[in-house]
Amino acid sequence: YFYNQTRLTLDQYQSKKTFLQDNSFTTIDTTNQSNFRGNHSIGTRFEQMVDSSNTVIAKVNLRFSTNTIATKEAERNFSEANALRTATELNNSSDVSSFNLTSNVIYRHKFKKKGRTFAASSTLSTSSTDGTDNIRSLTRFFNATNVNDQIRAISQLNQNANTTTMIKAGVNYLEPLSKKV
Repeated sequence: YFYNQTRLTLDQYQSKKTFLQDNSFTTIDTTNQSNFRGNHSIGTRFEQMVDSSNTVIAKVNLRFSTNTIATKEAERNFSEANALRTATELNNSSDVSSFNLTSNVIYRHKFKKKGRTFAASSTLSTSSTDGTDNIRSLTRFFNATNVNDQIRAISQLNQNANTTTMIKAGVNYLEPLSKKV
């Protein structure tokens, strides 16, 4: 069993003044972000020698993960006279959970002739991911002359669910070409 986690907190402030040929403007950005990622992993291996010629190997790996991100941003644009022109606020979040299972079984038979072997294997792999993204944005234009142009708002909810399953099998027979190889 293995567990690991990562937690990140970011606070950022930026003030920038842009000079153009006939005027200038100032932009102030503030960002707050927190990220969390946690993983649980379990792995096991079983090997059984049935007799001197036959062996069975089974392996299973299981993993659970969660990932959460929350971001808040604010941007203010000021004119050269320090009048507020635009203000934007972003409030985004993401929550993702995932699951992954991989298992395989191998049967191996060694013949009496040196180098001759037979093996059969099968693998099952399945994974599932569920996630939700919330995206919100509000922009206000203080110099707009029309009421419809004063505010722009975006609110999106994206939900994702993905599941993948793979089953495969294989058979190998090995025969040596000569005794010296």
